[in-house]
Amino acid sequence: MWGYIKMAIFFGNLQVGVSKLLNYESHLIGGSYNLFSLSMLDLSRCKSIESLPTTIAQLQHLTELWLVGCENLKELPQSIGNLSSLSMLDLFGCKSIESLPTMIGQLQHLTQLRLEDCEKL
Repeated sequence: MWGYIKMAIFFGNLQVGVSKLLNYESHLIGGSYNLFSLSMLDLSRCKSIESLPTTIAQLQHLTELWLVGCENLKELPQSIGNLSSLSMLDLFGCKSIESLPTMIGQLQHLTQLRLEDCEKL
């Protein structure tokens, strides 16, 4: 899947460091960590990420998604439009992303969308 990644997950006032997740999707979303109540996810500078799993839409309480400097991120899933609480999406420095999914228009609470240095957009 995504190999080894390092990220910080902020869960309320609790910060949990997660390293070496061999199977990111099944562990974080609906898996052993059960992070359905997660409000902020920071995957910044995870250079190995090329795409996000469609199951990210299950994080219904997610308000902020930070993908700063994910240089190899090529696309966002259409299911991102189902993140009804998302108010901030930061794609600064995502040099490989070529387009945004049409479903991004469904994000009624999105007030901040940062796209600087996205060279292929």
